[in-house]
Amino acid sequence: MRLYGGDIFVDFCKISKTLISKKGNLKIEEVKRVLNQLHKQKIIDYKPKSNFEQITFIIPRANNNYFSLKSNDIKKRKNIEKLKQDFIINYLENEFRCRTQIILEYFDEIDYEKCKKCDNCKKNNLKKLDRNYKKEIIKCIKNQINNPNDIINTINIDNKNLIISNMRTLLSEEKIKIKNHMLFII
Repeated sequence: MRLYGGDIFVDFCKISKTLISKKGNLKIEEVKRVLNQLHKQKIIDYKPKSNFEQITFIIPRANNNYFSLKSNDIKKRKNIEKLKQDFIINYLENEFRCRTQIILEYFDEIDYEKCKKCDNCKKNNLKKLDRNYKKEIIKCIKNQINNPNDIINTINIDNKNLIISNMRTLLSEEKIKIKNHMLFII
Protein backbone atom coordinates (compact mmCIF):
# COMPACT_ATOMS: atom_id res chain seq x y z
CA MET A 1 0.00 0.00 0.00
CA ARG A 2 2.80 2.42 0.86
CA LEU A 3 4.56 1.61 -2.37
CA TYR A 4 1.59 2.79 -4.46
CA GLY A 5 0.03 5.61 -2.42
CA GLY A 6 -3.63 6.54 -2.07
CA ASP A 7 -4.48 5.87 -5.72
CA ILE A 8 -4.66 2.18 -4.88
CA PHE A 9 -7.96 2.86 -3.07
CA VAL A 10 -9.54 4.63 -6.04
CA ASP A 11 -8.64 2.66 -9.13
CA PHE A 12 -6.49 -0.19 -10.32
CA CYS A 13 -2.74 0.39 -9.92
CA LYS A 14 0.00 -1.39 -11.76
CA ILE A 15 2.12 -3.32 -9.31
CA SER A 16 5.45 -5.09 -9.42
CA LYS A 17 5.57 -8.43 -7.61
CA THR A 18 9.36 -8.21 -7.80
CA LEU A 19 9.39 -4.88 -5.96
CA ILE A 20 6.85 -6.13 -3.38
CA SER A 21 8.91 -9.29 -2.83
CA LYS A 22 12.09 -7.26 -2.29
CA LYS A 23 10.43 -4.77 0.08
CA GLY A 24 8.63 -7.53 1.97
CA ASN A 25 11.61 -9.87 1.96
CA LEU A 26 9.41 -12.56 0.39
CA LYS A 27 9.71 -14.90 -2.57
CA ILE A 28 7.71 -13.91 -5.65
CA GLU A 29 5.63 -17.09 -5.33
CA GLU A 30 4.70 -16.07 -1.77
CA VAL A 31 3.65 -12.60 -3.01
CA LYS A 32 1.43 -14.25 -5.68
CA ARG A 33 -0.13 -16.52 -3.05
CA VAL A 34 -0.87 -13.61 -0.68
CA LEU A 35 -2.36 -11.47 -3.47
CA ASN A 36 -4.63 -14.33 -4.56
CA GLN A 37 -5.65 -14.98 -0.96
CA LEU A 38 -6.52 -11.29 -0.40
CA HIS A 39 -8.53 -11.39 -3.64
CA LYS A 40 -10.47 -14.47 -2.45
CA GLN A 41 -11.17 -12.74 0.87
CA LYS A 42 -12.50 -9.74 -1.08
CA ILE A 43 -10.00 -7.37 0.49
CA ILE A 44 -8.47 -6.45 -2.85
CA ASP A 45 -9.46 -6.82 -6.47
CA TYR A 46 -6.49 -8.47 -8.16
CA LYS A 47 -6.08 -8.92 -11.90
CA PRO A 48 -2.96 -10.96 -12.64
CA LYS A 49 -0.82 -10.57 -15.74
CA SER A 50 -1.91 -8.40 -18.53
CA ASN A 51 1.28 -6.48 -19.05
CA PHE A 52 1.39 -5.58 -15.38
CA GLU A 53 -0.58 -7.04 -12.50
CA GLN A 54 -3.11 -4.62 -11.09
CA ILE A 55 -4.87 -4.35 -7.75
CA THR A 56 -7.30 -2.01 -6.06
CA PHE A 57 -8.73 -2.10 -2.55
CA ILE A 58 -12.42 -2.92 -2.46
CA ILE A 59 -12.85 -1.73 1.11
CA PRO A 60 -12.50 2.05 1.33
CA ARG A 61 -9.58 3.53 3.23
CA ALA A 62 -10.42 4.29 6.85
CA ASN A 63 -10.77 7.93 7.78
CA ASN A 64 -7.87 9.38 9.82
CA ASN A 65 -10.38 10.67 12.40
CA TYR A 66 -10.94 7.09 13.52
CA PHE A 67 -7.29 6.73 14.39
CA SER A 68 -6.79 9.79 16.51
CA LEU A 69 -5.20 9.08 19.84
CA LYS A 70 -5.88 11.26 22.83
CA SER A 71 -3.03 12.20 25.12
CA ASN A 72 -4.71 10.36 28.01
CA ASP A 73 -4.85 7.18 25.91
CA ILE A 74 -1.18 7.55 25.03
CA LYS A 75 -0.28 8.06 28.71
CA LYS A 76 -2.32 4.98 29.69
CA ARG A 77 -0.56 2.90 27.05
CA LYS A 78 2.83 4.16 28.20
CA ASN A 79 1.98 3.32 31.81
CA ILE A 80 0.86 -0.17 30.84
CA GLU A 81 4.04 -0.71 28.83
CA LYS A 82 6.12 0.61 31.75
CA LEU A 83 4.39 -1.84 34.12
CA LYS A 84 5.10 -4.71 31.73
CA GLN A 85 8.72 -3.60 31.43
CA ASP A 86 9.05 -3.37 35.23
CA PHE A 87 7.58 -6.86 35.56
CA ILE A 88 10.12 -8.30 33.13
CA ILE A 89 12.99 -6.56 34.92
CA ASN A 90 11.71 -7.82 38.29
CA TYR A 91 11.37 -11.33 36.90
CA LEU A 92 14.94 -11.29 35.59
CA GLU A 93 16.54 -9.67 38.62
CA ASN A 94 14.65 -11.58 41.31
CA GLU A 95 16.89 -14.16 42.93
CA PHE A 96 14.57 -15.43 45.65
CA ARG A 97 10.93 -15.81 44.60
CA CYS A 98 9.71 -18.78 42.63
CA ARG A 99 9.60 -17.75 38.97
CA THR A 100 6.39 -19.69 38.36
CA GLN A 101 4.70 -17.75 41.17
CA ILE A 102 5.88 -14.47 39.64
CA ILE A 103 4.44 -15.40 36.24
CA LEU A 104 1.15 -16.58 37.73
CA GLU A 105 0.91 -13.34 39.71
CA TYR A 106 1.34 -11.38 36.47
CA PHE A 107 -1.77 -13.13 35.12
CA ASP A 108 -3.64 -12.44 38.39
CA GLU A 109 -3.45 -16.07 39.45
CA ILE A 110 -2.22 -16.82 42.94
CA ASP A 111 -0.53 -20.09 43.76
CA TYR A 112 1.13 -20.43 47.13
CA GLU A 113 3.01 -23.56 46.18
CA LYS A 114 6.53 -23.11 44.85
CA CYS A 115 7.33 -25.05 41.70
CA LYS A 116 10.60 -26.45 43.10
CA LYS A 117 11.90 -26.62 39.52
CA CYS A 118 12.98 -23.09 38.61
CA ASP A 119 16.48 -21.79 39.27
CA ASN A 120 15.38 -19.78 42.32
CA CYS A 121 13.57 -22.70 43.95
CA LYS A 122 16.56 -24.98 43.37
CA LYS A 123 18.99 -22.37 44.68
CA ASN A 124 16.90 -21.66 47.78
CA ASN A 125 16.54 -25.38 48.44
CA LEU A 126 20.32 -25.76 48.18
CA LYS A 127 20.77 -22.87 50.65
CA LYS A 128 18.48 -24.67 53.11
CA LEU A 129 20.52 -27.83 52.66
CA ASP A 130 23.71 -25.83 53.20
CA ARG A 131 22.31 -24.34 56.43
CA ASN A 132 21.42 -27.82 57.63
CA TYR A 133 24.88 -29.17 56.76
CA LYS A 134 26.55 -26.23 58.50
CA LYS A 135 24.50 -26.96 61.62
CA GLU A 136 25.49 -30.62 61.43
CA ILE A 137 29.20 -29.71 61.08
CA ILE A 138 29.05 -27.39 64.09
CA LYS A 139 27.14 -30.02 66.06
CA CYS A 140 29.88 -32.58 65.31
CA ILE A 141 32.62 -30.16 66.43
CA LYS A 142 30.71 -29.43 69.66
CA ASN A 143 30.55 -33.19 70.22
CA GLN A 144 34.34 -33.38 69.93
CA ILE A 145 34.38 -34.79 66.42
CA ASN A 146 37.09 -32.48 65.14
CA ASN A 147 38.73 -34.41 62.33
CA PRO A 148 37.26 -33.35 58.93
CA ASN A 149 37.17 -36.95 57.68
CA ASP A 150 35.36 -38.08 60.82
CA ILE A 151 32.82 -35.27 60.35
CA ILE A 152 32.28 -36.33 56.73
CA ASN A 153 31.70 -39.93 57.84
CA THR A 154 29.42 -38.87 60.69
CA ILE A 155 27.22 -36.80 58.39
CA ASN A 156 26.31 -39.67 56.16
CA ILE A 157 25.40 -38.36 52.71
CA ASP A 158 26.27 -39.52 49.20
CA ASN A 159 27.79 -36.23 48.09
CA LYS A 160 30.78 -35.68 50.39
CA ASN A 161 31.71 -32.57 48.42
CA LEU A 162 28.69 -30.75 49.88
CA ILE A 163 30.08 -31.25 53.38
CA ILE A 164 33.58 -30.17 52.31
CA SER A 165 32.15 -27.10 50.60
CA ASN A 166 30.20 -26.18 53.74
CA MET A 167 33.31 -26.65 55.89
CA ARG A 168 35.15 -24.23 53.62
CA THR A 169 32.28 -21.76 53.87
CA LEU A 170 32.30 -21.96 57.67
CA LEU A 171 36.07 -21.39 57.61
CA SER A 172 35.73 -18.36 55.34
CA GLU A 173 32.90 -17.01 57.50
CA GLU A 174 35.27 -17.48 60.46
CA LYS A 175 32.75 -19.56 62.37
CA ILE A 176 35.24 -22.40 62.66
CA LYS A 177 39.02 -22.59 62.46
CA ILE A 178 41.47 -25.30 61.59
CA LYS A 179 44.50 -26.10 63.70
CA ASN A 180 46.73 -29.15 63.31
CA HIS A 181 44.23 -30.64 60.81
CA MET A 182 41.45 -30.39 63.35
CA LEU A 183 38.36 -28.17 63.29
CA PHE A 184 37.31 -25.94 66.19
CA ILE A 185 34.49 -23.48 66.79
CA ILE A 186 35.63 -19.87 67.10
